[in-house]
Amino acid sequence: MQCLDKNCTWINYAPLVADLLLFCYGSEFMKNLSRSNDLNLIEKFNNTYMYLDDWCSLDNTLFQTNITAIYPKELLLLQSSSSDNKATFLELYIQIHNLHCTIKIYDKRDDFDFDIDNFSSLDGDIPISPSYGTYLSQLIRFARVCN
Repeated sequence: MQCLDKNCTWINYAPLVADLLLFCYGSEFMKNLSRSNDLNLIEKFNNTYMYLDDWCSLDNTLFQTNITAIYPKELLLLQSSSSDNKATFLELYIQIHNLHCTIKIYDKRDDFDFDIDNFSSLDGDIPISPSYGTYLSQLIRFARVCN
């Protein structure tokens, strides 16, 4: 941890360093892939998207066998998708049925067995304008993402 200013606000750099390290592993793999002559492997990874430690690989039967070329064996990797036709990626729930792709909002907090308040109460101490702004920004995000 690092003391940032004279008021000694502490910052934990571990998550940032971990994200950077995972990105470097993935980026190095993709750079090496682009330099290779294995057109079959390049084509399979053509629809693969990465954001920090989250990967979305569409129609790629070679992804699982190449994961050891991306990350070291000491790293514990978890697969979040339960089937070949539906998965979550970032805040999206993606399902493919009869060659039709459906995208919905996914919030992992919905999987918890307790209630979470996503929006502040208008009766509280928070000013009304930011509360409405939060609500409207979520509506806009939902409209952009969902189909």
